[in-house]
Amino acid sequence: MKYLTIAVLGHINHGKTSLINSLTGINTDTRKDEQERGMTIDAGFAYLKKNNSIISFTDVPGHEKFSKNMLSVINSIDCFIICISAIEAIMPQTEEHLEIMRLLEVKKCIIIITKFDLVDNFNQITKLEQNHIVNTQGTKAPLFRKFDFDKNAKEFMFEYNNEKTILEYFKKIAYFDYDLFYFSTKEKKYSENIINYLLSLDIKEKKVKNDVIFPIDRVFTKQGIGTIITGNLYSGEINKDDILKIFPLNKEVRIKKIETHNEIVNKIKIGYRAGINLNINHNEINKGDILVLNYKETNCIYITFNKSILLEKKIKNNDRIRLYYYSCESFGKIIFLDLKSSENTNIIFAKIVLEKKIFITKETKIIIKNFSPIYLIGSGIVIKEEDFDKKLKTEIKVKLLIFYEKNDYINIINEYLLLNKESFLKEDNLKKIIPNYFYQENLKKLEEFNLIFRKNFGIIKKTYYFDCLEKIFLIIKEAKELVSKNYISKITLFNSEMIDIILKELFNYKKISFYDNNYFIKEEDLTKDEKKLYDFLIEKKFIFLNEILKEDDFKKVNTINLIKSLLFKNKIVKITDDFFISDIIWNECLEKTKDSIKSLGKITPTELKEILNTTRKYIMPILEYMDKIKFTKRDGNYRVLFKV
Repeated sequence: MKYLTIAVLGHINHGKTSLINSLTGINTDTRKDEQERGMTIDAGFAYLKKNNSIISFTDVPGHEKFSKNMLSVINSIDCFIICISAIEAIMPQTEEHLEIMRLLEVKKCIIIITKFDLVDNFNQITKLEQNHIVNTQGTKAPLFRKFDFDKNAKEFMFEYNNEKTILEYFKKIAYFDYDLFYFSTKEKKYSENIINYLLSLDIKEKKVKNDVIFPIDRVFTKQGIGTIITGNLYSGEINKDDILKIFPLNKEVRIKKIETHNEIVNKIKIGYRAGINLNINHNEINKGDILVLNYKETNCIYITFNKSILLEKKIKNNDRIRLYYYSCESFGKIIFLDLKSSENTNIIFAKIVLEKKIFITKETKIIIKNFSPIYLIGSGIVIKEEDFDKKLKTEIKVKLLIFYEKNDYINIINEYLLLNKESFLKEDNLKKIIPNYFYQENLKKLEEFNLIFRKNFGIIKKTYYFDCLEKIFLIIKEAKELVSKNYISKITLFNSEMIDIILKELFNYKKISFYDNNYFIKEEDLTKDEKKLYDFLIEKKFIFLNEILKEDDFKKVNTINLIKSLLFKNKIVKITDDFFISDIIWNECLEKTKDSIKSLGKITPTELKEILNTTRKYIMPILEYMDKIKFTKRDGNYRVLFKV
């Protein structure tokens, strides 16, 4: 099913609500004060279901006092209708609404001329073919392009008094991909023609973004159901029974029920308008709150700033502003990274320091107004959601922001590696400079640029990583005994977590093995039976040959030949003719014996028995073999280290 979201814009009393009522049969002025005053104060909503399509209409307030309400509901529209009264023509809110759409880069526009049947000289108005304007590219184009809604309808132009207003209006019209219709409540054919046109529109399906963002534009309660919120899904998907959070309340809620256009559904996609039933008291939620999956608060954002062509006053650094995004209004100060450039171009980098922490994501489009008096300043697109390190110079910030604007995270990473004079960026630091999804979804791309990502660590230069890997492997390979992580750290001075990552990788690729937090080279040339005996000796630690031969696993094989083979491969040590110890356990015995003698000065067999956690029948041949190889020597009833 095709889903289309349309904002209906225009100046007060230019027929927006009447148009929507005629198209859908729904009166969007639901508030008592709206009906009494004959104006839309809060945004109204209606829909049309036809031909396997749903068209969702948002009736936007036209009075300048309610522009905040207008901005809170245009975050996820596909196109817009601009209603222009034939009686009043272009009015201030017509101008501002069109400019806001231009700033938000919503190009598809349907111009509806309302109340034209009330204009006395309508039949004498100049034909379309005789009226041309100069568009933004400097070429001539017709003011209005006719859609074949009525072959007998005559095109017309308005009479304008303010030459500047006309020129500015023409510039904006030339920016949009627009079509023109006339509308009157007196004849049904006008609304039917508009509906047929809207159903024919080919709107590209919105790309699903990862995180759920559902700006809340209404909160109310219904007896027997509970709390209900409404809004348009800005990002992600929402399913029945999902567990989400309310920002800024920071409270988890469950999605009890979802309704879209009077139909109960189990899921809504990006762009859909819906009412959602939550398991929370309605007094805890406010209009402007956001239903999210995850969020991170910030009090500073960086944007690409686009100055409004309606702005006549000069913008200064630290001017207090109003920021509109999702369904929210926030206050802050704007700071241009290069104030001089703001006078020469419409698009520059700016920093916004918020008075309160907010939730906003990269690539969110925002509208900016002056705080007081309220007037349109411009727009922006969020390119970074938190502040830079205060030590960074402005030129470095600008350089990084150019990369952020292009989503060039490879160059951002390389720039930070240069700045930090490091060969790696740890995950905690990465989270501050690039989104999580990037390095998790672009591992191959990272490697193309000589970078490696390792979970629970971060991003590492490939050359540095393999240099570390080779050095650590050689240390373990050339050691004559088991190697501890502390030993590796003392020799290499590598980052502790880097050593952990490399040791884990060497182990996963079966290049090394470990025992009791010590590492050794893993030989890969053992036969199946040899490995079985070798692992058995490691497990048992100390065992005589006659005890091995009693084991079922070694009754059916030539265990003596396996012993000889393991001796040849230096995998076991012959203590006596009937006593063999694996190389791992033997190295452990030597290490613990040496450490104990160094600590105590000398040691008795009983003491060593306790240290090696064995019995006297094994400890005596072990000590005698240590004496034999001149590792230890007798000193009365004690053993001391043999000194050359």
